[in-house]
Amino acid sequence: MQDPTTLFPVPTATGEKVYAAFDTGELTTDAGIAFVRSVDEQLGLTAGLAPLLPDPRNPLLVHHQHLALLRQRVYSILAGYEDTNDATKLRSDPASRSTA
Repeated sequence: MQDPTTLFPVPTATGEKVYAAFDTGELTTDAGIAFVRSVDEQLGLTAGLAPLLPDPRNPLLVHHQHLALLRQRVYSILAGYEDTNDATKLRSDPASRSTA
């Protein structure tokens, strides 16, 4: 059980003891993207598409893999973000992080 100082009692109609805790670890703002990501990884959609797209970057200067950038862009569009202006904010979101 958690430290009682981080638990907040929630009243119920049946009188059961229910507590809410707001000290969780990682949370996502877009839970649907977790589903999209799992489907993508199972089907290999972005993994199959990444090698087909040209990558004109100098390999010596590359910090992010091509697949990771593709996934970031595709998942952002599917989450309703029109452009990559929100990428900095979303990079700390667990659903948006790439394992590529």
